[in-house]
Amino acid sequence: MRQLVSLESRAAAQQLIELLYGGGVDGDLRSTQDGKWSVWIIDDADLPRARELLEVVEQSPEDPRLTTLLENAQQMRQHETGAPKPSPAKTVSLRERWQAAAAPIPLGFATSALILVCVVVAFATRLSPAGPVVQALAIATTNLGLVEVADGQVWRLVTPIFLHFGFLHLIFNMLWLKDLGSMIEHRQSSPFLGFLVLVIAVSSNFAQYLASSPAFGGMSGVVYGLFGYAWIRGRFDVQSGLFVAKNTAVFLLVWLVICFAGIVGQVANTAHVVGLITGAGWGYLASGHWKQALIRR
Repeated sequence: MRQLVSLESRAAAQQLIELLYGGGVDGDLRSTQDGKWSVWIIDDADLPRARELLEVVEQSPEDPRLTTLLENAQQMRQHETGAPKPSPAKTVSLRERWQAAAAPIPLGFATSALILVCVVVAFATRLSPAGPVVQALAIATTNLGLVEVADGQVWRLVTPIFLHFGFLHLIFNMLWLKDLGSMIEHRQSSPFLGFLVLVIAVSSNFAQYLASSPAFGGMSGVVYGLFGYAWIRGRFDVQSGLFVAKNTAVFLLVWLVICFAGIVGQVANTAHVVGLITGAGWGYLASGHWKQALIRR
């Protein structure tokens, strides 16, 4: 027997049990010490199928297969017990749960502020890799070490994220920042997003400096960090409300590989990878899944 997922709502967990049952997977519902409801798969051999069905629920809440599976479960229960069918309103509650999670999210305050700063800096630098503004915001002005940071200009560990050196570079990053930043900010808070961006920025910028030189900039490392956080947190903690569609994850990972291949020119690949690792690691730790894994051992 293996745990599939833990949910806040008993009703939602019970609906998931019914959906799994309609798909040929027997599940069990248990309460947890923290007040949640965990869904367990009775036969370990059914776990891949259960995960596949859960993924359909998370990524495609309007998939007609969900309705079919729930109807199958109702018919099977009725055949076994002779009980009347549950009301239609209750059978869609699980779908409505993930539909709400996938609904359009308004632009958050912190996300808007980050976008605004990037746009203002882009106008000030004219998207050029040189000039006084770039010198003031770069992590360092020479290859001789982080002299300015050591002298107290610690903001330089963060400010390279606001530098962009091309229109497409700027637009690409701002569109992803709008979607990912707003989702995290809406599900958690503006201060949390700000702190998350700060940690990802410092780690990815410092790593990129060590790997190359001070001549880099862009929000891409942060974008990959936000993606990693939302993707992993959402996969291991459904209740977080964070969700990254499979095609989105595939696109960003493929783009990461393309950048490494050098097809799109010189890119801060180290910042991308370190940002992704930082965000994904934070997301996994925040999900609490590692605690459940230790308990099962």
